[in-house]
Amino acid sequence: MTPKRPVIIANCSGMSVSRDRMVAMKEQALHSPDVITGDYLAEFNLAFMASSPKGRYEQTFLAAFNNAAQELATRKIKLVVNAGGMDPAGLAKATRDVLRAKNLSLKVAHIEGDNIMPLIPKLLSSGHELRNLDSGQPFRNWGKSPVSANGYLGGWGICEALKQGADIVICGRVADASLVVGACAWWHSWKRTDFDALAGAMVAGHVIECSGHAVGGMFSGFKDIKSMKHLGYPVAEVAHDGSTVITKYPNTNGRVTVHTVTAQIIYEIQGPAYLNSDVTSHFDSIHIEEIAPDRVLLSHVKGSAPPPTTKVAINAIGGYQNELSCFATGLDIEEKCQAMEELVLGELDPENVKKFDYMRFQLVGAAKEDPETQDESTVRIRITVQAKDRKCIDEGNWSRPILGASLTAFPGFYVTIGRPPSPIPFYEYFPALIPYSELKHQVVLEDGRIVAVPPTLETAIPPHHPADHQIAPTKEFMRKFGPTKRAPLGRIVHGRAGDKGSNSNIGLWVETDEAYEWLRNFMSTAQLRTYLAKELDMIPGGCVIDRCEFPRLRAVHFILRGYLGCGSSNRGVMGNHRLDAFGKAVAEFVRARYADIPVSLLESSPLGVSLTKTIKPPVVDLYAKL
Repeated sequence: MTPKRPVIIANCSGMSVSRDRMVAMKEQALHSPDVITGDYLAEFNLAFMASSPKGRYEQTFLAAFNNAAQELATRKIKLVVNAGGMDPAGLAKATRDVLRAKNLSLKVAHIEGDNIMPLIPKLLSSGHELRNLDSGQPFRNWGKSPVSANGYLGGWGICEALKQGADIVICGRVADASLVVGACAWWHSWKRTDFDALAGAMVAGHVIECSGHAVGGMFSGFKDIKSMKHLGYPVAEVAHDGSTVITKYPNTNGRVTVHTVTAQIIYEIQGPAYLNSDVTSHFDSIHIEEIAPDRVLLSHVKGSAPPPTTKVAINAIGGYQNELSCFATGLDIEEKCQAMEELVLGELDPENVKKFDYMRFQLVGAAKEDPETQDESTVRIRITVQAKDRKCIDEGNWSRPILGASLTAFPGFYVTIGRPPSPIPFYEYFPALIPYSELKHQVVLEDGRIVAVPPTLETAIPPHHPADHQIAPTKEFMRKFGPTKRAPLGRIVHGRAGDKGSNSNIGLWVETDEAYEWLRNFMSTAQLRTYLAKELDMIPGGCVIDRCEFPRLRAVHFILRGYLGCGSSNRGVMGNHRLDAFGKAVAEFVRARYADIPVSLLESSPLGVSLTKTIKPPVVDLYAKL
């Protein structure tokens, strides 16, 4: 059989639509792709949905769909989304209601089987310990009552739904990239054992899943993007063999380059082998090439059988958190923070303080010497507190006593205007593995028929990649790169960081082979520990750092295990007290650290200057326009 042309898949969402552009689905539909995908879920918002009184699926999906429904129907575009959250059936019904109101006759199917809440007692009674993937802690020792527990489904249910004639497929917790894998498997009629092709599709799904990331969003080379306003969204053209062209539609802002795509490839990964319920994709095999402006080819991706297990995301309410910020200006900033700490502890009931899980005083920013404006000499003092009992950190017991003593605080003390802050719940995240065969993966079609989706029979234990604790090269070796100059690492090195549970990951890459030879030798695990020394000191017990290299991408990648757990039972992004709770800025911090960089690399690097923009003043005086 002659292979079909590449399937054109446009993504319209990288997170909850309320935080993404509501018009993206329609914008993508106007270009008539074959399939539109939308990734709405993260490791945290399933817990929010489970606890929400407004509905257990992504509410704002319906507004985006309402805008796009007519175009989807007219242009015969398939739609595959995981906006179903905790209630795919409920969202499928609501989607049909929108179609009925518009007199459109599209078929809606939904995927079930990811909710494992009823399965937990059975697993525990049968001897499964459900050990935390990050801490190794057995579930029984966790001591929390889950509000949600979801296994990561693969893409074969999506494939089956499309094969059965569905126009719209509503999913809950399928793996992010499986939205694309399922659509590609349907389009190309792939078999379960077409592992190389499946791996290529998985890479494509990983690249386009995060909204505007692949076209310049959160990109360290952003200065060379003409406008960051209203970036376009990525498109994947996936061929029969799994090779993919990443692009965007014309007349949209942003750029698709080797480096914008590399940034997304090494984002939120956990090493060379990317495990998925459909396939294990070997990211160290990826070939990347810019074949035309805004067209990047990904090819030669190697795949192997998926693991026999799948990840489950279990969430529970861990307690409550409150936060208050005040500001210190001018001289003696550290002493003012110490004075604030003394004042707060003096105003709070000591017996009540004993009930806190922790309370932290944090200086954010630094005052400029000889400042020309007050803002330049101002630093934020952030006070955060967590406790299991909401009452002991509420307005009456925590924030009001602090604010009530403000007239006795350090000189220049002030807070932003508004009512005293109130506690909000935080969630603890518990990732584990279970046999994939335990999930009851099934498709519910428009007419109510249910089609079971069996697990892939051929599985393999994932390859073990030992942590690369590279020894730093000798000074004699580094001298071969020539004269050096003290400069920020980011003047020659790109970076992207993200989160996976309690782990932060950092990808660093460069644009030339010469620069990569320097980077891979300079950027050892020991060097990263030096750069992050003060941050690591704040983590009780420290954290393990794994390192690997991606020569074809000219990248070095690190996993900081427990970095986002803050020593609190590896709580993850929802329960840690960091200002940057998701670890998105860790790579930018590393890029700001200084190194002795070869002058030849600095002089040839495009990262040193802005090539396309004139820098404007950072403040817009709105009063001048009134």
